[in-house]
Amino acid sequence: PADGLMDFGQESDSEVEELKGEELVRSLEEKEARTESAFEVLMKERSVKEWGRAENSSQMGVYNGRSDCTKRYHAQKVVEKKKKDAAMRNTY
Repeated sequence: PADGLMDFGQESDSEVEELKGEELVRSLEEKEARTESAFEVLMKERSVKEWGRAENSSQMGVYNGRSDCTKRYHAQKVVEKKKKDAAMRNTY
């Protein structure tokens, strides 16, 4: 192309070396040896500090009903209900 950019999949032969036969097998085996499986990542030893950090961050965004904001909200609803109930008692 005139602007120097190539479309995906249209690399020139000088830029890409195609592996064949034993070279391909060896390359794939090396890549597999370098990557950790999901099981290995999960079973990796963790320090107490890492576990503490993970446990604290796992609570973020989880509704448990114990936050200060939730307590204030419920207290406000109780006060509003008492006012509404008192008003209803006075209407009869």
